[in-house]
Order: sequence, then structure tokens, then C-alpha cells
Amino acid sequence: MGAPDSGIGAVRAFLRPHVFLPVLLAAALVFFLLSISDLPTVLARIERIAPEAVVAGFGLTVAYLALKGAVLRTLLAGLGYPMGWRPFLLAFAVGELAVTVPSGVYAQNYVLSRLGVAPPGRSSAATTLMILVETLVVMAVLSVLGIPGWDWLGPLMVGLILIHVVGVAVVVESRSVRRWLGSVRGILRPLAGGALGMIHGVRHLGRSGRLWVAVGLTTAYLVLQGMGLLVVGRATGLEGLAPEQAVAIFFVALWVTLLVASVLTQLGVIEAVALGAAQAYGYGLDEALAAILGYRVVWLGSVWLVCGGLVLRLHRELASSG
Repeated sequence: MGAPDSGIGAVRAFLRPHVFLPVLLAAALVFFLLSISDLPTVLARIERIAPEAVVAGFGLTVAYLALKGAVLRTLLAGLGYPMGWRPFLLAFAVGELAVTVPSGVYAQNYVLSRLGVAPPGRSSAATTLMILVETLVVMAVLSVLGIPGWDWLGPLMVGLILIHVVGVAVVVESRSVRRWLGSVRGILRPLAGGALGMIHGVRHLGRSGRLWVAVGLTTAYLVLQGMGLLVVGRATGLEGLAPEQAVAIFFVALWVTLLVASVLTQLGVIEAVALGAAQAYGYGLDEALAAILGYRVVWLGSVWLVCGGLVLRLHRELASSG
């Protein structure tokens, strides 16, 4: 009865509105994009991707994962949670596999907690700070590069950077906020305790030199993602795609994804926003969609290959802790 029960439980978990509805919307977005394009043309362009481009995309993905993992490990060490490579790689790989679903990246904190390495409230501070740094880096770059015809983008990015910085400073440094969270009782106490632990963690990391290391490494691995779009996009026939265009197209799509990450999946959102940005640069719908979909297939396939392999090899770490 164990296997059927677990199977039924998995189906029920998937059918929960906060899981099923974002997946349904993602599928609808992708189908809509395909419906407004010339599908045979899009597929023909994707089929033009040479093996050399796939290998290059895989190499960029591996470099991206290495740099992103270095950021997480640096921040966790700054919080006082140094750990062995096996539990760290398992947690990081699970987080990367889950990153396409709403708030899925926090799965890495759940794994660290299950392994007895770090409590979720404190380790979540590292993940939250990573998301914040990613958001600020993306907005800073977009404020400089912009998108043709989107004159509102630069001023909006500057304004949002200021709001983010001031807002985070107020929340993290406010004693009244910390006192209020510490005074919460009842069923909300665990949630308030987790938030308080996260604030203390972000506050500690923000005052250390590790934050600036994280900013540099984050900028590097985000640019690598843009270079992945450049390599694969050119391989689909988008020869005129320039490096700064690829970075801007990917960054604006990532920015929107980060805004809605708690309620929507990456799938569909990145493709739709990136398509709009590519068309703003003057690329046709079919050629732009082929470049974006081709990039996503190569990049996600590489992430799943590397991280899925790690999880399959290291899953005993999690099983033995149960």
C-alpha cells in the first residue's frame, strides 16, 4: 500500500492550487507563443543548432552553476554554517532543479534542514540575499543598457533600486520590526521566528565583506546566462544578435521572473518577456522565438543533466538523515 499511497499523495500535492495553477498558466503561455508563430519555421531554426553550440551552452551552464554555488557556499559560511561538499551539493542541486516552480529555490534550505546542517530560517537568509542581489544586479544593468523603445525602463530601474535599498535597510535595521517579530505568539510564532532569523542573517551578511564577493560572482553568473542566449541564439540563425542585446533580453525577462517568483513559474514567463524584448530590437517573431526556445532547451537541459545527476548520486545523504 505504500507505493500507491505515496503516488496518490504526489498527485494531490500537484493538484493544490498554488502548484497546479502556475503550471497551467505556464503551459498556456508557451502554447500561446507557439500558436502565434509559424511553428514549422520555429522548429526548423531550432534544429539548426549545431552540436558545437550545445557543447558551448553546456560549458556556460557548468560555469554558471559553479559560480552560483560559490555564492551560496560563501554566504552560508558567513552565517556560520560551513559544511562538507556532499550535503552542500545535494542541497544546491535540489534548489536548482526546483527553481522553475514558485519559490522553488528555497528547496535547498529544506534539504539543508533535513540533513541537520542548518536551520531553514537562518539558511534562508543566504537564499533571500542571493535573490535580492540578483534583482539589484539585473536592475542596475538594465538601467544602463535599456531596451529600444522602452524609454520608461531606465528610470523605473533606478527608482526600484532606490526603493529596494531603502526598504531592505529599514526592515533589516529597524529594532521595532525585530521586537515585533520577537513578540509574536500563537500559531504565527514559528513563521515570525523564521522571519526574524532571516533578518538577523541578512543583517550579519550585509555587514561582512562576503556580500561584495557575492555581488561580483552574481554579476558574473548572470552574464553567463546572457552569453548562453547569445551562443544558442546565433546558432538558430540570429547572426546579428549582439552580446549586449542578449544580456538585456535575458535580464529583462529574469527581472519579471524575479518579481513574480513567489506565485508563478519561470516557464512561460521568461519566454514571453524575452520575446517582447527581442522584437523591440527588431527581430522577427519566429526567429526570436526559435532563439529563445532553443536557448531554454539547451540551458535547462544542461542544468537538469548536471543537477539531476548530482541528486541521483547523493540522494542517500537525505535518505540516511530521515
